[in-house]
Amino acid sequence: MGADTARAAPPTAGRIHASDAVRSALEALLAALEAAGTWMSADLQWRASEQGLTAYSLAAHGDKRSYLRWPLEALPRYQPGAVVLENDQLQPGQIPEETTAAQQRLLDAQLALLNALEASARWRATHPVLALPERSPLRQALAAMAAPDAPWQQDPELLRPAQASALCCASLLGRRLVAVAPRVDQDGTGEPSWHLAPLLDTLVADAEGEPLVINPRAVPPSVRLFARGGGQQPLRVRLAQLDALDAWLRDGVLDLSWPWLGSVPLTLRLPDGRPLRVARMRAGVLAHLPPPLQALRPYLPQVAVANEEVRLSKLLIPPPGAPLALRRVLGLLLGQLAPGLGSAEQQRWVRASEEQLLAENTAWWAARQGEAAALPAGALKDGCDALCARALAQLDAYRAPLATREAPGSAEAAP
Repeated sequence: MGADTARAAPPTAGRIHASDAVRSALEALLAALEAAGTWMSADLQWRASEQGLTAYSLAAHGDKRSYLRWPLEALPRYQPGAVVLENDQLQPGQIPEETTAAQQRLLDAQLALLNALEASARWRATHPVLALPERSPLRQALAAMAAPDAPWQQDPELLRPAQASALCCASLLGRRLVAVAPRVDQDGTGEPSWHLAPLLDTLVADAEGEPLVINPRAVPPSVRLFARGGGQQPLRVRLAQLDALDAWLRDGVLDLSWPWLGSVPLTLRLPDGRPLRVARMRAGVLAHLPPPLQALRPYLPQVAVANEEVRLSKLLIPPPGAPLALRRVLGLLLGQLAPGLGSAEQQRWVRASEEQLLAENTAWWAARQGEAAALPAGALKDGCDALCARALAQLDAYRAPLATREAPGSAEAAP
């Protein structure tokens, strides 16, 4: 665990670089957070740009530091309909009955800041599911790739034109939510609750960031945000996205730095004929791994075995720095699901499954590239073009050294 920065946050003068309207709204939110018991590092500063408000650190450092610690009891609980859009302004809607006065103040202050930033108009113009026409095959294909917790996956009616405002609210607020599991004293059963974490969206979400730390056993129970870096680099957080497409659909920001590519959903066949169904979910292995497998942790899926089929949460196409990760994952899975196979049969299955996965993913992304080519010129087309080109380049980069790895006498290094 990294150390907290020593100082608590000072007065806001000099820490906010934004227009008067944005500065005033952010100062009100910071005051509401402080009154609710939120701890904020003195090194935090915020800078406004065309992309919104971004958090930076006044002090540059190489180690991991704590920048924000929200008490869980202060975070407003979120449910569908809790925020509505009226005349491009985000407003409180159907607030959960258990919402306290302090939580209401935080919600009001966060919405006021988003309105000062004109966040809803920017979100509608840049998020692919909102910006693309309803009947666009590209929109339908991209929306279907979203994680199960995406608002339109939870409620497909949100994709209808009449629900455009509700879709904007639900997806825009989704970037600012944290999921809190049921408490142990509640037997740990039931669905997690979703809570609004003000200022979370001011950190850049990417593969290099630190994950949120949710500690329901702390006194008081809290959500803690760590980050590295500072100076001219924005602070970053990792929100468990799968790849660049998953991050774009969740955060509305296209970040092509993700090292791996999540496979599209597909079905492989185990040697005994059972289907091996691959999904696009963020879930991975949480258990302790022996040292030889620790480098594989990002690539290992959750596995659900039924009588007639096996389901995997994901399969990732790795970068050149981990050339054998996919084959090792497929081999480990086969060793568990078909332990009686000989070595030669295992290798044939792994290579055939690998080739099927590459072929289906290449076909899917090539189709999206063709659809993106028909879009009118603009930022949205540029983003779609760049994402498709990046995905196809990742597939090519993985496929290129296959012949070398399979050559007689070649050595296969671990990822």
